[in-house]
Amino acid sequence: MEQERTIDQITEDYALSRVPEEKLRNWWAILAVQFGMIFGSTVIIWTVQYAQVLTFRDIIIAFVVGHAIVFVIFMLNGMLGIRERLSTYVLAEQSFGRIGASLISILLAFALMGWMGTQVAAAADAICAATGWSPVLVNVVVGLLMTFTATWGFQGLKRLSDIAVPLFVVVSIAGTVIAWNKIGGIQPLLMIQPTGQMSMKDAISGVIGSIVVMGVITPDITRYCKSDFDWFVGAFISFTIGHMIFPIAGSLMGYAAQSGDAGKVLFSLTGWLGVLSIVLAGWTSGDNNIYSASLGMTQVIPKAKRWHLALTLGILGTLLAVGGILKYLIKWMVLLSAIAPPLFAVMQADYWFLPLLGLDRSLAGKSGAQVNVAAILSWIIGVAAFYKIEWGLAVVNSSIITVIAYCLISVLYYRAFGRSPLIGVRCLADKKA
Repeated sequence: MEQERTIDQITEDYALSRVPEEKLRNWWAILAVQFGMIFGSTVIIWTVQYAQVLTFRDIIIAFVVGHAIVFVIFMLNGMLGIRERLSTYVLAEQSFGRIGASLISILLAFALMGWMGTQVAAAADAICAATGWSPVLVNVVVGLLMTFTATWGFQGLKRLSDIAVPLFVVVSIAGTVIAWNKIGGIQPLLMIQPTGQMSMKDAISGVIGSIVVMGVITPDITRYCKSDFDWFVGAFISFTIGHMIFPIAGSLMGYAAQSGDAGKVLFSLTGWLGVLSIVLAGWTSGDNNIYSASLGMTQVIPKAKRWHLALTLGILGTLLAVGGILKYLIKWMVLLSAIAPPLFAVMQADYWFLPLLGLDRSLAGKSGAQVNVAAILSWIIGVAAFYKIEWGLAVVNSSIITVIAYCLISVLYYRAFGRSPLIGVRCLADKKA
């Protein structure tokens, strides 16, 4: 029994409780995991595809605008984790209610498993490009390896990131130098015309979608931060290097290799070292996705052990890889940029803005409510705004409109009905506007 308790302590990772003070970490430990989340194989996968549909000038514009927006999401959502020491999905319960948060958990878990599937597929493609082995078999083996480290929790992620991040840095630099020499410098680079087409609106949305889910689930990592300063340092370094330099490097390699297949690109430019790097980089990103998804699903199925859920989700992600999800990557990224930011906006509005309006924050969680009608309606309105409003930046529009909708619906609900917009309340002691 003693051994079983020890394993549970290692693998459960405070999924439903606050991280204790003695478990907090400084910016270096957070940065190692953050790097693993940010510039794993996902960066190479989508940036080499961007090189096939955008000019280099358009890629730079899309990168700068998209990453600036997501940086704000990372910082604000990360601050919630630091202040509350709770996982994303427990924080979501504070805003959306128990059933509402469960629906959000399932939705984000599905999104994360899609990303895990693309990372498994990219790593498998690199191996197959070098060896000619069976894609199905390689996908299965890579997916199960990612799943194993995800079951081990935060320490498993950090140890793997400590190995994968330096290797990926070295290979990316080498690949960039080789690609730059092959292209012939800045003038030939600026003259390259893509073989496909993509609008700037979709390009920016794709950049946001490539990492916005990581921004929404940032509290899963920042709940371990000692302070706002540790989070700012970790986020700033990871964004300036991982979110900008390495995506540009991936684009250059895509132009040089004239291919949208990340595995083939790295193998053609850097050989077996490139194959190893994309496998490990995909590993650090893929197991992070399984880890965060399993944290969320513990809220949906609280009696299940987190590592059991991680194992199940890892198998699901592997099946998506085998099924060919990599072919739909850009469409997947745009979809995520539509559904994820409004979730972030509801949580921010609930935590920061409701108290300014004379309402209690986190009321759904405090009262044990099943559903927060204002949160669900606001999220739906935000997603609709992403697709329906033509002017401006879709993600900015949807986020702002979600915040406004949540505040208005919450206040109007009190004014019209004299009570909070909560369903299935156990012990309501709310504060009326």
